Amino acid sequence: MFKRLAQVVACGLALMSAAATSAPTFTFGSFEFTASTSSATDVTTTTLFPLTSPLVPGTPVGDFALLSSLPATLMLPAGAVDFNLVGCCNWFDSNLGAFTGTGSPVQTQTTSTSATWEVVGQLTLGSAWANSTAVMPASMTWNFVQPASTSTTTVSGNFQAGTPAQVPEPATLALFGLGLAGLGAVRRRRTIN
Repeated sequence: MFKRLAQVVACGLALMSAAATSAPTFTFGSFEFTASTSSATDVTTTTLFPLTSPLVPGTPVGDFALLSSLPATLMLPAGAVDFNLVGCCNWFDSNLGAFTGTGSPVQTQTTSTSATWEVVGQLTLGSAWANSTAVMPASMTWNFVQPASTSTTTVSGNFQAGTPAQVPEPATLALFGLGLAGLGAVRRRRTIN
């Protein structure tokens, strides 16, 4: 009997260990990024920014936070961002995946000292995910800020991929709860009669 119990416990521990070390499944996540540019031209009219450093990802949210760490850097083609080109911001990491721009970049906001660009595309998941090779909708938002008092330009942004889970509205949950209460009352009435 003790031998059988030991086998059951060992089997359970093996299953728990396998579940703990298995890759997470990706559904939705985002992370911020920073980079450097040597461009000192007006960010509100410039569309080509040579990069002096690769993208540095950080602050993972959602499923990206399930990884032990994000890659140290993400490389862009030709070391530059050219918002005239579809695919201007493609990057690849064997664990994280590959981002491919699928639409023309759009300048979504400008002020006298800043510009924001939106790049829409898709993420093909890498080997870090249980659902590797799956393709998720994705986008990158780029922010370029050039304070009037300096000639430097700061680059930051956000990458997001997947579809966030829908959270039911409170009214929907309340109706569901009332329905369950009604079913319980009907059942109770039937058992009393």
